[in-house]
Amino acid sequence: QVQLIFPVGQSMAESPLFVMQAAVVTAPGSLQVVSEAKPPVPGPDQCLVHVVASGLNPTDWKHMSAGTQYYGSAKATPTKPVGVGCEGSGIVEQAPQGSGFQSGDRVWFMVDKMASPLECGSCAEYVCLHPRTIAKAPQQMSMEQAASTPLALLTAYQAMKAAGFAEEGCGKGKSILVHAGAGGVGHFALQLARIYGFDRIATTCSSANADFVRELGATVSVDYRSEDFVAFYKADPFDVVVDPVGGDPVGCCCAAQNSLASYMPRSRQVTKKSGWTIGILTGATLMGAPCGMCGAACCSLLPGLCAYKCCGACGCAPQYAGPYFLPSSSNMATSGTDLSKLASWVDRRLIRTHVGATFDLKEVDKALAELEGRGHNPSKVAGQSANKPAQGKIVVKLP
Repeated sequence: QVQLIFPVGQSMAESPLFVMQAAVVTAPGSLQVVSEAKPPVPGPDQCLVHVVASGLNPTDWKHMSAGTQYYGSAKATPTKPVGVGCEGSGIVEQAPQGSGFQSGDRVWFMVDKMASPLECGSCAEYVCLHPRTIAKAPQQMSMEQAASTPLALLTAYQAMKAAGFAEEGCGKGKSILVHAGAGGVGHFALQLARIYGFDRIATTCSSANADFVRELGATVSVDYRSEDFVAFYKADPFDVVVDPVGGDPVGCCCAAQNSLASYMPRSRQVTKKSGWTIGILTGATLMGAPCGMCGAACCSLLPGLCAYKCCGACGCAPQYAGPYFLPSSSNMATSGTDLSKLASWVDRRLIRTHVGATFDLKEVDKALAELEGRGHNPSKVAGQSANKPAQGKIVVKLP
């Protein structure tokens, strides 16, 4: 065995002898696994986490394909690569005093992409994180399961909380429709709906996933490939509809013309006027818009948002919660606290995750291709295989 001895006062990550593996984007559609990346050095208020596994999400595929900074316009280059991954699990290596963490703690976490360096991502052996985005990992989950959970579970929890649903039993006497119940956000929203005690829990999914969503709490499901949920439910609308598919507000013009972009207007048709539509910002109405993303935002999304809010306030249409955006500073500020609460529900076996596929770091390109093939590329939705059910999350294991 070879023991590396570092100078007094110097951490492992600060040593010039120490390198790590990381997945980075260097150009549009260009993904590399770098074997000698420089590890991050934690600031005085940051924890250094040795990543065990990373979850992958649609936002990872979208930004890899575009070759841009997450939620920004900076372009990835070979000299300024963009780190891949927003969530994960790992072991705390270093922690500041008073953070509530110490070396050896098992944690699950979010990467605050809007406040982190370009190269920071969870598909790397080490990552520096602010304690507010970390929580102790649930004891009832493996590290791979914990890695697959924070982004989707927080999205479902915080989005529903914005409409007033965040406590056990708060949905009693009400009905809810969750779109894409077999997907990442959807399969957690179904479980939260069960915790909240909704009397009727409906979802949209493929027929191949009907049994899976019933196990999660759905009382009825509609096959979105062969049935129209509007025709199915318009005569018996819901108190709450959660839309993680195309939850952007839609105005009168300039929105993208694809099947995902029509979800929110159609969701509002099956929501009671006294109810809530909860929209997750996906960019479905912006990607491929005839007048570009900026045109769609100015002429469709923003006017649509104003119309939704005004109509909801005066009672002539459902209230609208959203468009929910997890990376916003206000949501990230409570992510650690919320993850701690959710960990207690996991340990009580009220919430479970489903890992659909696991890949090694060297196979991260295959993992992202799998994610794209599940229908997160609007141009490929029509051709998606009806024989391949898309269940649960995709996880990348770190060395």
